[in-house]
Amino acid sequence: MWPSYVSSPDGSRLVCGPDMSPTNDVLLNSTRRRTGFTSPTTREATYSSWAENSPQGTSWSDRVNGSLQEKIDPAELPSKAALVEEEIAFYPPNKWDDRGVDLALYWSPRLTRALATLIGVQCILLVLFRLAAVVLFVGSNASIFWALAYFLASLVSAACLSSIYLRDYIAYPVEISSRFDAFLALFTLPALAGWAKFTVGCSLISWMFAAQLDSYQGLVLFSQSGKYLNEENLYVVMSGAWIGTLLFFQRHFKFTSQRIRFPVIQRMKFLELQAKARPTLKKSVQSAFCPLVFFTMGYHFVFGDIKHLIVALSVFLSSSTLEIERCWYELFNLRRFLVVYLCTILTVFSVRLAKIIVRMFLLSPREFGIELFDRYQKELCLSEALNETRLPLVRALAFKYLMTVSSSSDIKAKSFRRKIFCLNPTGDVPNEWNAVRNDCLCIIRQFSSSLDNFHGLAQGKGLRHNDIIGALPSQLAYRMTRMRFQRDRLTKQRKAMGIVERMQFEIREFIQRMPWLLYIFGQQEEHAFDFAIQNCQNAMYAARSLAHLIAKSVKEDQYGVVLQDLEQIVPILLSLKDKLYALRKVNPRCHDYSINVQRSLNYFESTDGIVWVVDSVDTRRLDDCRRELHALIEEERLVGASVLVLANKVDLPGAASLEDIRERLELDNVTTHHWKIVRVSAMTGENVVPAVGWLVNDISQRLFTI
Repeated sequence: MWPSYVSSPDGSRLVCGPDMSPTNDVLLNSTRRRTGFTSPTTREATYSSWAENSPQGTSWSDRVNGSLQEKIDPAELPSKAALVEEEIAFYPPNKWDDRGVDLALYWSPRLTRALATLIGVQCILLVLFRLAAVVLFVGSNASIFWALAYFLASLVSAACLSSIYLRDYIAYPVEISSRFDAFLALFTLPALAGWAKFTVGCSLISWMFAAQLDSYQGLVLFSQSGKYLNEENLYVVMSGAWIGTLLFFQRHFKFTSQRIRFPVIQRMKFLELQAKARPTLKKSVQSAFCPLVFFTMGYHFVFGDIKHLIVALSVFLSSSTLEIERCWYELFNLRRFLVVYLCTILTVFSVRLAKIIVRMFLLSPREFGIELFDRYQKELCLSEALNETRLPLVRALAFKYLMTVSSSSDIKAKSFRRKIFCLNPTGDVPNEWNAVRNDCLCIIRQFSSSLDNFHGLAQGKGLRHNDIIGALPSQLAYRMTRMRFQRDRLTKQRKAMGIVERMQFEIREFIQRMPWLLYIFGQQEEHAFDFAIQNCQNAMYAARSLAHLIAKSVKEDQYGVVLQDLEQIVPILLSLKDKLYALRKVNPRCHDYSINVQRSLNYFESTDGIVWVVDSVDTRRLDDCRRELHALIEEERLVGASVLVLANKVDLPGAASLEDIRERLELDNVTTHHWKIVRVSAMTGENVVPAVGWLVNDISQRLFTI
């Protein structure tokens, strides 16, 4: 049974019982705290605010110790049915069907805006491509009359691509243990539907761009003698289907990749799209060449029979025209290859832009209320959103919002934290804090228990795989590390085996010596580990939120509600830290590189802060350091990033002064970034924490959304 709420003349909130007589709902908490529970209609009291009912300066610990408790006659205790009714009345259960909350409201409007943006971007690309074709005298003026067909094709392709990437946010990822399981998953209905969407979407995009050129517009050509199949157009459409198939397989077999990933700093959508467009186009140019070469060879030697099949099955086509001859020199038809290559680049670029746009709109921040709502409230409160198990997007947005308000220093965040730290109207129980604490600890415990399954990965006792043999690939070195520390244990087990057990052991060892068999059918432990780590974003947000709330409670928690739970929270966080640290010691995914050796290997995407370390003693390399620094900050993907320059080794004699380093690096000429130079010592830790604190504060001050 859900209560109905009315407001009293003095401003307090009253709950109406079954007979619609208003009784103050603050009695529910006080009687629950003192006697367990009570029914809303069993007591009467006059009450206006919690401040009138509790002395000033009294902390929550005093109330817990019983300073405000009063004796209740056991005869007044309610029945079990009344207890259940009371519990449901004050603490609404997480049953959204009963409340009528429409979860589609959390993704449907965002997807609509993403779809409209994607269509607009495709139309802009199409217009630019059309203008370039007309200027270069390779396009026909008649294609302008196909505007409606182009718009419909853009709409269908955008809908297909958006629905593909929407699944990452409305469905939880399925853990796949081996590549053979991933292969079997190809024949499921969702996988086949995804392949069809990729194929249709990429084919339509390729046709849209190719139709702006001569002889590529329509699939069917009309003449006085009949109707003919335009093989040039078929060639482009099939190339789009081929690229769509490759993109589908590439996405499907990345079964350990992270689906929902928030940016470090939320920027304006236009700036985000502008920053992502150029590197995405560059990657599209590089990744479209090799697949197109294989498609060209396959079409001339294998796929060419498709045109004859289409003509044979058609009842209105006379024959094919503009046929591509099957001879070796047709493979070097430069004009046809350039046209299809350009269309393929734009197709891959559009697909990747669709992923960026969908993620950009669906992961826009959303606010949640902290109070528990009644059944007529159509939105989820924060506690309900944190417990959402059907829609991963809602849960991710809730944890992201909790981490934002727990770490921010603006007025709105402080007001939100004040509601978390406050007591209930009678001043007995901090309901909001209890809800946030339980939700965060629940997901942290789940993630921590999942890490126990990978306890065998941490048997390296602190040795990294690079310390053992750095020349081998990371996965091979990782396996050698694990086998090295399990060798003694396996030897003892083998000696204790019987004849049958030893034969089974020998068979397993023989299978493990066949790499291709294990590669296909083996359940790789690192796959499960990668899956758990890549999908731990909510647990990390929960841990960081609790840490920030504990830190903020030192000044903002005037009743000491957080202090009572430190004995429960701190051991859980420390246990999670120890487990992650133990697994990190043998984690093969470590990237160590020098900017002078592997300049192309960088991680500039979604970067909002740059830490540049300078050797204060080695002044001969300051000129090289200046050139590298200025070349780095000119990267378009690093626009707006804060720059922190650390003058290291200041504790050594002969270290250059801060003014000399600033002058040699020409930092005064840097006007496009916020920057700061600090003298630090990695050995003593001097000024390291204040320097990093400045970087964090400067980045947080640039946090803005639309």
